[in-house]
Amino acid sequence: WDPNTNCCKNWTGIACDANGRVNSLIVINADDINNEFPSSVGNLPFLEVLQFSALPHVSGEIPSSLAKLTNLVHLDLSLNNLTGPIPSFLTLLKGLNFIDFSSNSLSGPIPSSLSQLTNLISVNFGANKLSGPIPPSLGRLKSLTGLMLYANRFSGSIPSSLGQLSRLNNLNLRANHLTGSIPNSLSKLKNLNLLVLDTNRFSGPIPSFLGRLRKLTLIVLANNRFSGPIPASLGNLPALSLLDVSHNKLTGSIPEFPKSLTNLDVSFNKL
Repeated sequence: WDPNTNCCKNWTGIACDANGRVNSLIVINADDINNEFPSSVGNLPFLEVLQFSALPHVSGEIPSSLAKLTNLVHLDLSLNNLTGPIPSFLTLLKGLNFIDFSSNSLSGPIPSSLSQLTNLISVNFGANKLSGPIPPSLGRLKSLTGLMLYANRFSGSIPSSLGQLSRLNNLNLRANHLTGSIPNSLSKLKNLNLLVLDTNRFSGPIPSFLGRLRKLTLIVLANNRFSGPIPASLGNLPALSLLDVSHNKLTGSIPEFPKSLTNLDVSFNKL
């Protein structure tokens, strides 16, 4: 970036609106950036897209100056070395529809106030050090299609309120410390394609209602404590291509599955 040139025309990763105001800033895969996240980004009030990702030497907390970016729609800070909490000031960014903070070292809980961002379509907090329960208030995010909270330290059960996310197609809670059973309220997730709950401490039966979620293509429930039979209703899923229920306490026989199922793992059970 040469300060003597026009940033809107000559700077890689910069885009401007018709009035010459910076509305998109994308910086990815830059090994030579060695510092905390620049708070000066908050001085770009017309920014709609902010992506600072795959910058392994960018560290520190997410700066509070980002609270000034009230036009922000897309916020991607993935694959860095950021620490500290998920900031509560995100609730000031009412237009956000995409948040990706995955693959950092963020810690603490998910702020329940995140539910105020009712335009959110996709939330990815995977591969951090987040803890505490999954906030039931996330069930208010009615536009959400993707909720990815994998590889953290979340505990407690799946909130039944997640069944209110009628547009959800990707629910990934793998590799946490979650317990309890799969709540019946998830039977309302008619648009669900991907259900990934492996490597937790879930117990109880695999619910037969999964066989009514006809858009499911992938179910991963491995490395839990599920017991009882594999529901025969799973054989009614016309698009199911992968089912992994290995490393549980399942008993009974293996039901018939559709030809679409090309990857089946039922190993390390009592079938």
